Parts: sequence; C-alpha cells; structure tokens
Amino acid sequence: MKYLFILGLILFTSVACAIDLNPLFTDHMVLQRDMPIRIYGTGQPGEKISVSFANQEGKAEVDADGKWLVILEPQPASLTGRDLIIKSSNNIIEKTIKNVLIGDVWVCAGQSNMGWALRQTLPLPESFPQAERLRLLKSVTPNGKSTPQEKLTIHPDFNNSWQQSSEEYALKFSAVSYYFGKNVVENTDVPVGLIQIALGGTNIQSWMPLDIIENDPGYEETMAFYRKELAWAEEYGNSPTVVENYKQRHTSYLYNGMMHPLIRFPIKGMIWYQGEANAPTSQMYKTLFPAAIEGWRAAWGQGDFPFFFVQLPGYHGKIEWAWNRSVFWPWGREAQESALKLPNTGMAVAIDQGHYSNVHPKVKYEVGRRLALHAIALEKRDIMVNGPIVENIEKSGKVVTITFSSVGDGLETRTVILPRTAATAEDDEDPFVILSDKLAGFEVCGVDRVFHPAKAKIVGNNKVEVYSDKTISELRYAFKDFPLCNLYNSSGLPARSFRTDEQPPPGREKE
Repeated sequence: MKYLFILGLILFTSVACAIDLNPLFTDHMVLQRDMPIRIYGTGQPGEKISVSFANQEGKAEVDADGKWLVILEPQPASLTGRDLIIKSSNNIIEKTIKNVLIGDVWVCAGQSNMGWALRQTLPLPESFPQAERLRLLKSVTPNGKSTPQEKLTIHPDFNNSWQQSSEEYALKFSAVSYYFGKNVVENTDVPVGLIQIALGGTNIQSWMPLDIIENDPGYEETMAFYRKELAWAEEYGNSPTVVENYKQRHTSYLYNGMMHPLIRFPIKGMIWYQGEANAPTSQMYKTLFPAAIEGWRAAWGQGDFPFFFVQLPGYHGKIEWAWNRSVFWPWGREAQESALKLPNTGMAVAIDQGHYSNVHPKVKYEVGRRLALHAIALEKRDIMVNGPIVENIEKSGKVVTITFSSVGDGLETRTVILPRTAATAEDDEDPFVILSDKLAGFEVCGVDRVFHPAKAKIVGNNKVEVYSDKTISELRYAFKDFPLCNLYNSSGLPARSFRTDEQPPPGREKE
C-alpha cells in the first residue's frame, strides 16, 4: 500500500504539472517587438504558472477550460538571443525556450507562388547571410479544417520548431518570403521572423474567416464555383493528392487550419501572393480581397497591420486549360489593386517577372525584394516603393498625355528580356526582348473598341504621350495576360498596368 500511495502521488504530481506550450513557442523563435508579449498554452485547471523573459516575470493560473496566458511588457527589437523560462506551481522549470529574438513577425500566405521553395528557384543563393537574424517557421500543408483550430501543425522538415535561415532550412522555405525577409534584415536593425502558410491552387475564399465570407452577397456563387472545381478534380484528377488539394479549397478551411492558430500571436503584418486561382472570377475578387484583409485584421485585433501583396506577373499558358484561365489575368491584376483602397497596404508589381508558359516563374529574388521595399519603408520612409502611378490622363484627338507620380528622378525605358520556354531568359533560345530604345506596352482604340498597339514616348520627367493615326477613344497599358512593356521610374520599379475603358472580361467569368 505504501508503494501504491507513493506511485499515485508521483502520477498526480506529473499530471498536475503538465504544462503545455502552444507549438508556436520554440527555440529560435521571434517575438513581436513593441507589443505586449503573449505566452500561452494549456494545463491542468488551477495550476499556477510563471514566465520569465528579458528581466520580466509574469504569472497566470490555468483557467477552467485548461488554458493559460501570461502577458509581459512590450520590448524593443533585440539582436541578442535570450532564454524564455516557464515554471509550474512548485517552481520546477517546465520548459526553457532558447535563443529568442525580439523583432518583426510576418505571416507569409497564399498559393503556390508563395509556397514555391527556394531550392526550386534560379539562381540558387551562393551564401545565406544574416541567418541568425532571420528565423523561419513553416506549417504543414495541406492542413485545412472544418472548424477553427488553436494549434499550428509545424512542418516536420523544420523539426517542429522555428529555425535560423541557414542553408539547410532556407532552401525548404518559401523563396519569395525568404528574399523578403533577407532584404528587410539587411536594410534595418530589426530581426525578422517569417511564418509560411501556403497551398497551391487555392482561392481566397478558403483563406477567409467563415463569418466574413458568409456575409458576402456572392457566397452562394462562391460555393457553386467550389463544387464545380471539386467535381472536375474528382473526375479528372490523376491522384488522391489532387482531389485532396481541391477539397482543401472549401470555404474557410485553410483559414481554420493554418491562419486561425496564429491570431493570438502578435505579428508585424502579412505578405500575400495569391490571385491566380481567382482570376477567372475577378469581379468577385474585387470585393473578396479587401473583405479578406479586413477580416484578418479583425481576427488579430491589432488594427490595420501592414499588408503587402504581389500583383500577378505576366503569364500566357501554353495549353488550352491554362490559357482559358490566363486570359483573365489582366482583370485579375485590376481586382488585386482594389485592395489599395485600404490603409496600410502596398502592392509589389511583378509584371516583368513572369514566364510566358510557366505559371511558376523560377526567378523569385526580385519579387521578394520589391515586397521588402514596403516593409523597409516603415523604418526608412524616404525610399521609393512603387513604380510610376497614373495621376492624370488628358485625351486630345489623336494624342493622349499621361502624367505620373512616383517617378523618382524621372521616367525611363528599360530593356526587358522574358523567358518563353526555358527556365530563365538567359537560357532561352528565343526569349521575348523589349528594347529600351522604344517605349512599349501601350494600346489604343477608337469608337470600334478594337485595341491595337500605339506609339508612345516619354516627353518629360513625369509625362508620356501616346499617339495614333485616328482619334483615340480609350487607352490601355500592359493590360494583357503576358504584356510586353518597359516603362519604369529611376529606381527600376515598373509602372502598373492600367486602362481607361470599362470592358468586362471575355465570356462568362465563372466558366
């Protein structure tokens, strides 16, 4: 009996002290600077917990639902790794989280071009500098759920932990996100933590909170489109993996499984690369994209946190299935731009970073760099983050004069070389070449509404004139699936596509 009593006491003590941290809290993690530090997990109701970090100590008690939360005072950015110690009631150290930095945490979300790993890109980095200051956390994917989840499932390739961005882990991480973080770290004194949650082929509806999408007038149309896509996958998908991927596109599933587990974790902001799957429903996306951003911001409860996204690059699609979707990309880019009406948003134009026949361009560095400019500008507000932006358009017969802002030292033309079939333009035997001696990408139409290429030239620091043999009714720039265009500012950032007409996308959008 004596031994049974002792054994029972040991078992009771071990259960009573079973303190479980949320999976987001691991060695090498980054905590968000200048915001209250939230440490949380689960345990036995009534259990008392203390957390020590950065010369602070906070205490909490596990509530009746088995949850606990300790909040510490905000801390400035720190390049020095420190230990975070969690103790239970009897002052036993339950967990020590090592090498924790204070910096900026960014959620990196979207579909396949966001998830495209660094090891899949060209050229591969020759070195991995600042690995200590750039930390990576990657979610298992696909991981959609029918109900909101509390815990993120970390990818086993990352040993269920945050990792420094050494070659071993960076090569398995999102390329666009890695280059974003690398550029931010190299241009600021702030460590960066990146959390990757991305899944190829997914529409924005699968990433949105259910209450946001249910209140959208197009909800039934959204669900009808989902069912149609799933039916296609079940009939033509060549593997169970394909069918499962399509099932993951169910409304709110990816939000529930991959984004909701993050909303208690303070962040700096979000970067987003998605829209390919929604291009055929661009008119719906004009409403859904801003609503999604507002929904995510409301879920985190941090106000209008920075939200920066990639506008779709050029792409044509060499097979009929792909072409039938890429034809909508000009309207898709236009729909993406609608999000800029929200505060604290920024768009990285990638019109010159595409591939004619590959929806996954292998060169990702420049896209990540352009995204990073928006984050760097939060620290250094005098840097250029946008290419030329239309300020005014004056039509006068056969001439149109366009005035731009965001030109830096002036408008420029540049030579642009884009791949047709090879992985990179350098390896392509017949790439697309747009020479800098002419300004390309403008089209005009008359009353017949048939667009044709037009001559154009830079006529001042911030002005372009477009000419035609006939009276110009409407004007477009780079408004094609794979436009050949070359208008830049002095910082080497490309002009956005734009148009003056209001023609709808061809055919029925939901086909």
